[in-house]
Amino acid sequence: MSHSPFTGTSALIRLALRRDRIKLTIWLAGLPLLLFSMAITYKDFFASDLEMVNIITIRAASPIMRLFDPPVSGASLGGYTMLETYTFIAVMVALMSCQAVVRHTRQNEETGRAEMIGSAIVGRYAGLAAALIVAASASLALIPLFALSLASAGFPLSGSWAAGAAYGGVGLAFAGVAALTAQLSVTSRGANGLAGAGIGLSFLLAAAGNMLGELQEGGMRVHSAWPAWLTPIGWGAQMRAFHDNHWWTLGLFAAAFLILAGLSFRLVALRDIGAGLLPARKGSPVAHPWLTNPFGLAWRLQRGNWLGWAIAMVVFGAVIGGISSEFESMISDNEKMMEIFDQLGGAAALTDTYFAMIMGITGSITAVFLVQGMLRMRSEEEEGTLEPVLGAAVSRMRWKLCYAACAATGTVALLLLLGMVTGITAALVLKDISMLGQMVVAALLQIPAAFVLGGVAALAFGGAPRIAGGLTWAGVGVSLLAGPMLAELLKLPDWMRNLSPFTHVSAYPAEPVATAPILWLLLLTAVLTAAGAICFRRRNLSL
Repeated sequence: MSHSPFTGTSALIRLALRRDRIKLTIWLAGLPLLLFSMAITYKDFFASDLEMVNIITIRAASPIMRLFDPPVSGASLGGYTMLETYTFIAVMVALMSCQAVVRHTRQNEETGRAEMIGSAIVGRYAGLAAALIVAASASLALIPLFALSLASAGFPLSGSWAAGAAYGGVGLAFAGVAALTAQLSVTSRGANGLAGAGIGLSFLLAAAGNMLGELQEGGMRVHSAWPAWLTPIGWGAQMRAFHDNHWWTLGLFAAAFLILAGLSFRLVALRDIGAGLLPARKGSPVAHPWLTNPFGLAWRLQRGNWLGWAIAMVVFGAVIGGISSEFESMISDNEKMMEIFDQLGGAAALTDTYFAMIMGITGSITAVFLVQGMLRMRSEEEEGTLEPVLGAAVSRMRWKLCYAACAATGTVALLLLLGMVTGITAALVLKDISMLGQMVVAALLQIPAAFVLGGVAALAFGGAPRIAGGLTWAGVGVSLLAGPMLAELLKLPDWMRNLSPFTHVSAYPAEPVATAPILWLLLLTAVLTAAGAICFRRRNLSL
């Protein structure tokens, strides 16, 4: 009896929702709550409309600032909130959507689940269809959730719905992107990497379009150049929520999703299960001597990820250093910003406080790279590649410490690179060569706090491997939320701020360096890492 290529789709949808019940719940609850917390902060951000107009005018006039901002559409609290939050939230929604599609397509093939499922009465296209439906449904569910978040913060309902639609549309389009990359790569890591590259390219094109845009309406509106119209992130920004509310841009998202999904279904029919359309690159028949030890192997597996982070650090450092001369004039008339900077390190030297704040935020974000490197150990264990390594003359302790050393070395190199690029650009802009040394020190001061999160990952992997990812990422989320900048914006109590290791880092160059917190953070890292190593040595390997 013949059956449709889509037979079994509904059953696979239920299975995917069962597997993702926790992950999707966290995404669908966490992102709207994050947007709500940021929105209510900006409600009281300006003492007068004139303050808001001044800041928006400065940001619209600066091509460097427009790299990270959606196009300015006018002066309103809702528009300013989108100016601050759109790019970050849009990237998070895109990541959620891409990971969901890859998890239920390429990962199923990589682990053999797809073959087992295919032995039942399941159509050839059922797995991809189920993944797309789940990811698309999650993206569309975010629309009313985001709208409710913004409306609850007191913003206009029409603009709130437009903002939610912009975010949901980005997720919908990138579900199609991930469906395509899942057909190209032979591994889930490769498919996620290609999808991540697509997100990065989308951001860069939107940024280029905004940076090259034309100022209109007395400097209160930016007309984006054509590159911004080539990407889903750019389309969401062109919704211009709280001002124009261009609902027709939703047609671009829908068209991109349908075209990419249709192409992906076509590619499914052209390949075998488990194979990718991009040929797997064959390695050298002779291993490099560097690969004969665990550290070299760990670096070989993580060097691509490090290179991506390094490029981001160079771009970010150049932008941060480049706008340092404009920063003081941008916030000097804003009472709320002056109050926040006074709490962070002192409003008397705004530029120093600005750099201290930026380095603190970037240091906490760089800790994500360290956590990724540490959690790679769990991936090696789950995929079964750890057992052959331990079957050779490699002890568990040596293997784990080499992985930790590789992740730590990469983190130090990233922060050093950030400090050097920021310092060089700031020195050129401010005509002060001492900025180079100050920025390097400010960046390297973030290392002990980042190492604490690496220690948390080491302990979670050693003691609770099945939930290591959830525990570690929860720790990263708490450290970001309770960190110096967000904690001040959200008015968190001191006990919550102390949960973040970055709270205890000196706000250099706005204040002198305190050595005692550095030593305590390093000691805590050593304790956590040692406890994790002991736990790993005593437990069995698990899938």
